[in-house]
Amino acid sequence: MHSYPWRDEEFRNRVNEWAGKKITISNVAGGLRTLKQIVRRAYDGTQGRLYRFAICKDLITKIQQHYKEHEMEFYISAKEGEELLKRTGQEYPEKFHLICPLVLDWWNMKNYSYSAAALCYYGHFGDEMTFCEKIKSIPPPPPHECMI
Repeated sequence: MHSYPWRDEEFRNRVNEWAGKKITISNVAGGLRTLKQIVRRAYDGTQGRLYRFAICKDLITKIQQHYKEHEMEFYISAKEGEELLKRTGQEYPEKFHLICPLVLDWWNMKNYSYSAAALCYYGHFGDEMTFCEKIKSIPPPPPHECMI
């Protein structure tokens, strides 16, 4: 066994499998579809910055509360997060603070086109050594919370 389990491919596969199962539960329950609609509408270019951020944050909180009431957690994958950021409505700097805290498999963000700021704060710089130091068990540490 490695002193850093993350260096072991089998361990990494188990971590990814664990995250995949949790994310699938969120998707099957309809949260991702709802989130896409919220983000698309809020970031269609017709809303002011403060309004679109507040409305999205409020609705995401409601989705999370709904999941919690049903003894589930709401998460998305790094791939889905990138899609929400890049292909759902217009891009705005604050948008990643709404989406990235929902990315359960934050260690996979390095494999997608996240901004440097998003990858830095929410993806732990995409740095393998940081992953080694942070991910030592299943479940791994949760994603960072929204910083604004």
